[in-house]
Amino acid sequence: STTEGPTTRRDDHLKFAKQLLAEWRWNTWLAEYSNAVPFGPPVLLPDPVLEKIALRQVETVADL
Repeated sequence: STTEGPTTRRDDHLKFAKQLLAEWRWNTWLAEYSNAVPFGPPVLLPDPVLEKIALRQVETVADL
């Protein structure tokens, strides 16, 4: 049986950041691009890029 240790605040932050970015990606694609871009939300923000942004402490676009 596999046991996992307690999550850390950093783990929680990363999970939350990834969730927010994924929601933004989906909502933006749906509202702006779903009729024009048939490849789906990942074309706006690919998973590897989403991961890198989520790992950073970004408060503004300038922080990127």
